[in-house]
Amino acid sequence: MSKKKKKSIHQTSTFSWNIWNIRKDMIVVFAAFALMAIFRLIFLNQIKLTDPEFFQPTQGTDMGMYDQTAMDMVNGKPLVGPFFYHPLYYYFLSFNYFIYGHNMFILRLVMGFLGILTCWMTYSMAKKIFNQQVAVICSILLAFCGYFIYYESVILSIGLTTFFSAAAIFFLLKDTNEIKNHILSGIFIGLACLSQPNVLFFVPFAAFWLIFKWGMKKGGEYAVLCLVAVFIIISPITLKNYLDSGKFVLISTSGAINFWLGNHKGSLGWFDVYGNELEALEKRVHSEGQSVYMDDVWQFIKSDPKEYLKLLTKKKLLFWGNWDIPHQAGYDYGRQYSSLLRLPFMLDFAPLAILGLAGMIISLRRYWKKCLLLYLFTIAYSFSVYIIMVHGRYRPPVLLPLIIFSSFFIWWLWEQIKSRKYLPLAGAGLLVCAIGSFVFSQHIMSMIICNKNPHGIYQDMPDKLVISDDSSSWHGLETATLNTTSLRLKKMFVIDCDPGKYQHARLSFRYFGGGTGEMYFHVNGKPSPKITLSRGAFLHKVGYKFTSSLLKKGINEIVFEVTEGGMLKIPIDNYYRFNRSFISQDEGKIWKEANGEYMIQMELLK
Repeated sequence: MSKKKKKSIHQTSTFSWNIWNIRKDMIVVFAAFALMAIFRLIFLNQIKLTDPEFFQPTQGTDMGMYDQTAMDMVNGKPLVGPFFYHPLYYYFLSFNYFIYGHNMFILRLVMGFLGILTCWMTYSMAKKIFNQQVAVICSILLAFCGYFIYYESVILSIGLTTFFSAAAIFFLLKDTNEIKNHILSGIFIGLACLSQPNVLFFVPFAAFWLIFKWGMKKGGEYAVLCLVAVFIIISPITLKNYLDSGKFVLISTSGAINFWLGNHKGSLGWFDVYGNELEALEKRVHSEGQSVYMDDVWQFIKSDPKEYLKLLTKKKLLFWGNWDIPHQAGYDYGRQYSSLLRLPFMLDFAPLAILGLAGMIISLRRYWKKCLLLYLFTIAYSFSVYIIMVHGRYRPPVLLPLIIFSSFFIWWLWEQIKSRKYLPLAGAGLLVCAIGSFVFSQHIMSMIICNKNPHGIYQDMPDKLVISDDSSSWHGLETATLNTTSLRLKKMFVIDCDPGKYQHARLSFRYFGGGTGEMYFHVNGKPSPKITLSRGAFLHKVGYKFTSSLLKKGINEIVFEVTEGGMLKIPIDNYYRFNRSFISQDEGKIWKEANGEYMIQMELLK
């Protein structure tokens, strides 16, 4: 056989093999996108049957407010005054309700469709920045990302923000210098800002990137086009706000109070404020004006800069942490109502954060120019969240680059394994361990504190000794509910000193009250007098005194029960696990351990 013929056969076989590989890749991608659609349908049908708020969000919540306002707009009642929340979502909901009525299932189908488009743009970006293999891995991770599936379904603007952010990055990454791409990128950035104003932090980063990519002259022109498009999209809302209020409000007015909630002295970095504290704040704002919000924060920064820096560091850890901080919505809530999300292969934020951050660091060596826009978006968006306040519902947009970098990291690992490069693999293992410790830092710290303080958290103050098993922060936002006389809550305290040295004791706890609002608590079997609780939508905090002679050194049991028609909800903090909080459904015959610790404190008064 001639050399020429052999070469022709080799080329033909190589070509056929490449075609087969491409077909295999496309089969996997097609299957991944089919799974995205199937999983979303399964999830919606599950929560339709189990989630009590599926068809009608609770009034008084953000979701209820969006829903009611959109219905008012459809019924001819315009929204008066400057926007308090994210403007675009009001119009998006009202448009959907106008087309097909108040159908929450169809609304979630629409959001699921936008979610799949978001996945397609993310897949395309992975292919453009890296290669086809990375893009295939990306499509698989996107298919099994339960975090996206859940947050698309909530009646909040985050699904739109994620979609428009993906579209903006998608058009910014276009290599062609067509003017329409830069105008479209500006339009989508503007729409993302109207659906969540903190995306404004990304605007200067996008302009910088255009100049970096295209040079000062051409890139400057493109940046101006992009910024003009952003301004044109936002300006109608700014004009409406001015006409309605006579004040300059760029997008919405919620920024000031949100900044206060996440940055005032005593803030936990997220929304964790008692009803009476909010009422006092509203009175101050009414008498002193809107400047109260900023004044309080600046006063905190000036008087105690170290504590403020600690708060910022804490919020950074919270943003990247494994705990999905709920606020009227949360991934753990979604998992309660969907067995699909509880499956072990459905991905939440933590594994994608670990792999994504590792991939981001690995990519710096060879791909930093291609990845620069993703770095800039990650920095800008994450900073925009933890400079204000952190909740899980604000994190989905940052998963766009994280999933791409996770896919790259998995591909890179496989390449190292094939090449038998064991030293880089060992380094990657150490990197993953370090990032894992960062992401799970709160969990690790809580375990250390539990081991160091087996009897609970003791605070010895001049006038009292405080014993608690919770972190004083409502992690998880779960509650244990007493609404029948057969239900009981039990809290155990370990007192490692003689309680007889103290004259009195006080039981302090947080609660929601309802019904007749009447309850008892028992201290080591001795009942208290009947207690009447406050009722209402806000969280209350109370303290009840009793004689310290009811206590003993060692384990003490406090049992709560309600009277007929009463209702009591005690918050559960799932940060610490001392295993000293229990619930019973049969008047205390069988006790089941709670998912954390009840937010109840024992105070021994001097």
